[in-house]
Amino acid sequence: MMLSALRRRSFSSRAAASRPGLLHVGCNIRRDDPPSKQYVPNAVSVSLRSPIVQVFGSNTDVGKTIVSAGLCRAAVQSSATSSVGYIKPLQTGGDSMMDARFLHSHMDASRLTCETLFSWDTPVSPHLAAQLEQKSLTDDILVHRLSDAIHKLQPTASTLMVVETAGGVCSPSASGKFQCDVYRPLRPPAVLVGDGKLGGISATMSALDSLLLRGYDVPWIVLIEQDDLGNAAAIADRAAELNISVFALPKLPPQPTPLHDWYMAQDEIFGSLLSAISTYHQRRVDRLHAISSQAQDVRIILWWPFTQHKQNRGVLVIDSAYGDSFATFDADTTSLEPMIDACASWWTQGLGHGNPKAALAVATTAARYGHAFRTFITSSSYNSTTDSNKQLVVLAQTNCYHGDTLGTMHVAEPSVFNQSQHPWYKPKAIFAAPPTVSLSAVSGKQGVTVTWPEVDPAFVLHLESLEDLFDPTSRDATAAAAAYEAYVTDLLDHHVPPHAVVGALVLEPVLIGAGGMLFVDPLFQRTMVLICRRRGIPVVFDEVFSGLWRLGAPSGRDLLHVHPDISCFAKLLTGGLVPLSATLAADHVFQAFHSHAKADALLHGHSFTANPVGCAAALTALDMYDSLGQQDATPRVYWDPATVAAVGQSTRVVRAFQLGTVVVFELASEGKGYEATGAQDFIRHLRTDGIYARALGNVIYIMCSPLTTTDACRQVLHKVAKVVLG
Repeated sequence: MMLSALRRRSFSSRAAASRPGLLHVGCNIRRDDPPSKQYVPNAVSVSLRSPIVQVFGSNTDVGKTIVSAGLCRAAVQSSATSSVGYIKPLQTGGDSMMDARFLHSHMDASRLTCETLFSWDTPVSPHLAAQLEQKSLTDDILVHRLSDAIHKLQPTASTLMVVETAGGVCSPSASGKFQCDVYRPLRPPAVLVGDGKLGGISATMSALDSLLLRGYDVPWIVLIEQDDLGNAAAIADRAAELNISVFALPKLPPQPTPLHDWYMAQDEIFGSLLSAISTYHQRRVDRLHAISSQAQDVRIILWWPFTQHKQNRGVLVIDSAYGDSFATFDADTTSLEPMIDACASWWTQGLGHGNPKAALAVATTAARYGHAFRTFITSSSYNSTTDSNKQLVVLAQTNCYHGDTLGTMHVAEPSVFNQSQHPWYKPKAIFAAPPTVSLSAVSGKQGVTVTWPEVDPAFVLHLESLEDLFDPTSRDATAAAAAYEAYVTDLLDHHVPPHAVVGALVLEPVLIGAGGMLFVDPLFQRTMVLICRRRGIPVVFDEVFSGLWRLGAPSGRDLLHVHPDISCFAKLLTGGLVPLSATLAADHVFQAFHSHAKADALLHGHSFTANPVGCAAALTALDMYDSLGQQDATPRVYWDPATVAAVGQSTRVVRAFQLGTVVVFELASEGKGYEATGAQDFIRHLRTDGIYARALGNVIYIMCSPLTTTDACRQVLHKVAKVVLG
């Protein structure tokens, strides 16, 4: 993942992690005693000593029992000492052992133990049968009875345990609640039996979505083909995207032909499925044991707020959560044991973990909008920078803006962001005016120009390319570097308020965002960092906006070729899906908080820190960013530099550049700054042309995603250029 890659490449980072418990591992708590067998509502113990799978059907009459029998048959045949268990929790139709007898007839019954938990005579759905026969059954009793049956049978089912459901994924249980919801506290890996009939592709994929939406792992789909429709091949590509293996079985012989020959012909396929299940189970158990046994390593990597790590005894490994309980891993018994979430997940849990309605709402909103910013909902991204800025004086840049919480608001110049609405505001920083970059054409050749109007109006530097601009080896010994060093040194020596101490350098790498989309000469920021390093001043990179490929590189470190002590990420961390931030710290920063005193711990955090939905979104986003490959010496190019430079030559434009996913045009106007309105007419034209753009004052900026193709960028830029040039 991207953040781990950042850690490998340089400073020993320590991610400021979640509240205890909800990032797969929790701190300051572990099981010193064997798990109690007390009754926990809506939660059950699940033994992992041998593989267990739950067979779901995409519909009724798709062959669940046939697949279950083939799988049990393969397990029985796998060795001379193998033993298998089969449980049918719900059975309707009069004969409670009908499916069990079918299994017994197709394998060595002496090594197969079958049990049916609840049955009704009427051949209808369990909820109707329960009503008609007045034999009600609560979901809680069903789940606990199933858990007990699994524990009872496992000693005689050392090779495999199969639990077969009734009907389809969303078929009702006896209570009327969907079976996929009823069995969710157990959450065994699911074998989904697809539908090979006409219309079965849709039924299969819908059933898969229903299981995934509820937090099930679905590593395998098994499908019995019908009439050469090729349903298995049709779903293979989508299944592969989800790392799901598809096993296709040929059409069954017509009834009442016995199935012995058919099963013999399919022994290899069922054997492959059994092997996949065994491998999956072993990897799952090994991973849980590894996390549990490597508690010290986990505590080195993760930094929990509100926790003094000197007092941390161990970690609690959480496999999943449902209702009011966690499913925690007990290494001594190799089982998942329920633990009530008595603190309601730091006061945030109100619907119950794994709530299917909430999950559907999140999924629906994510699919419809991705992110809608016209709301008044705060996120945790500002906490990324706030915790780092508690010193009396900070070295920052003019036009900077690092968030809207109290500490970070003080690290900003007086501006529209803080003057009228924040009477408590008091700047606690000294501000360095950075030289800025724009594209240019000198003597007919495209290049970049660096100017420094706030410090030296006569300073003009022309470079042939962005490659030259970002090359430290050719620029560190130049006159520009000497000028930058003299300026920053003078600031630190003569402009720090009396009796004040510079506690940190805080900067947005390369691109100042909210302050006006200012492309800073990377040599200037590199020089600032090197000077602060020599003086022992901590360095903080605010990459909430710029990090994770926004500027065409994974991090500002890749562009400046220097390393911060603290780096803050948000926004692109989840691909814009949900709020989440990550703060990385070098180990020496962590050690400053590491003592025996609780008061010395990191006592700042956020109620939704490392929330599971955000983390899932972040893992997906980081995985997709990995497809961008290795970073070259210069930022990845999305927008055509020649077109940007051509637009920049217009008398309407005073500054233009492209950097990574961002392209910027500053328009000529009487006013400047955030309150300027000169760009609004252009914005309206762009929206009429199908481009929902925004402006910072008189600065028009366009952004794509890191995964956008250059062809798509070319089409957008063509429209933007047409509007700007008129």
